[in-house]
Amino acid sequence: MVRMLTLPLPVRLLALLVSTLVFSGCGGSAASRPQYTVHGKVLHRGQPAAQAIVVLHPVNQSDPPPFPPRGVTGPDGAFVIGSRLTADGAPAGEYAVTVVWPEEQNPKNPPENTPPDRLKNRYNDVKHAKWHVRVAAGSDNVLETLNIE
Repeated sequence: MVRMLTLPLPVRLLALLVSTLVFSGCGGSAASRPQYTVHGKVLHRGQPAAQAIVVLHPVNQSDPPPFPPRGVTGPDGAFVIGSRLTADGAPAGEYAVTVVWPEEQNPKNPPENTPPDRLKNRYNDVKHAKWHVRVAAGSDNVLETLNIE
């Protein structure tokens, strides 16, 4: 007798969503643009801001990607931007940069909702972004250090 493995509904829905995005190309022509390496560092009062989320929001793009390029900082505050995959870069263009730094959570008691931003959303407003960057085609794009308070 063969026993079938039944996955919980949330896992099946996530698998369906991921496969739909992969096979649909994640949004047409925006997803087919060439990607260029983008990396940098986030510091909080001179110290690395581990697990901060850096998002590049396209400025003046007629066909922006459905999911903006983003990266998460490591223990040293360094991040590498990814658009379709982790660390695959971002399309060339102008971007407003936002940073969110979720509060640390107890791994034994994961939160039901998104953890609060330690920065109180001061750096999470695209319209008033503190940083604007240009991703250049064909180059290794090193962003200025993002200093947060």
